[in-house]
Amino acid sequence: MKFESLKSFRTFPGDSFKKLDVSKDTHDIKQYLEKLYEEHKNPDVIIQVLNTTIEEYFKYLERNIFPQEIKDKAQASLRICAEIPNKKNFIKCVMQSVQPFIYIRATYPKEFEEVQARINNKEQGYIELNRVVTYEKIGDTIHLHHSPAKTLKAVRLYALYRDAMRKLAKIVKGDQEIEKIDAVSWIVTKISEVFEENGFTVKRLDKSPNSPDSFDLLKKDAEKISLASVSREEFLKRFLNK
Repeated sequence: MKFESLKSFRTFPGDSFKKLDVSKDTHDIKQYLEKLYEEHKNPDVIIQVLNTTIEEYFKYLERNIFPQEIKDKAQASLRICAEIPNKKNFIKCVMQSVQPFIYIRATYPKEFEEVQARINNKEQGYIELNRVVTYEKIGDTIHLHHSPAKTLKAVRLYALYRDAMRKLAKIVKGDQEIEKIDAVSWIVTKISEVFEENGFTVKRLDKSPNSPDSFDLLKKDAEKISLASVSREEFLKRFLNK
């Protein structure tokens, strides 16, 4: 089943979609499909996973960004792909089916990244402080996590970091069990001075397959990871009522 020309979709005014560079988006999605196939090796299961993902994006994105028409056509086409047993042809069929989805993602990168963050945080069970920072509580420790934020400018990121720490300070103040706040990531290594300026102690960790990375959604395997940690008292002194 082939899609009609993307010109028919109101999401793309005129021929503007032709100017989009979707090479990276196409590469990322194809890699994701390859990974899914190796994990499941069952077209029906893979299509179920893809349909669930499409439903999640459809739920959060505005209709002018992700119209019902595109969703319905993509899912109808994917049902046909499920009947293809050959891996190469199956992936080719799926890539063709989700082509409009790829163009929408390239057209609205900020909106897609935000929804991606919400979906990932929901799957991981992280609690959102704002668009960028989430956390989980394990025992007496708060572990900080970072959502995808490639589309956000540095000034906006810094403002969101400060906002998240102020919100977290109120949570820590109300929970006497919390004794420590930490984060483990290559990001800590990269901006260690920012953590240190805000009262965190930074320690470089040996990279190993089992090393936790609390900013795992932005993980770079080539980077060294570090642990940033701060006591309850120091954190509240720095961020409560600031």
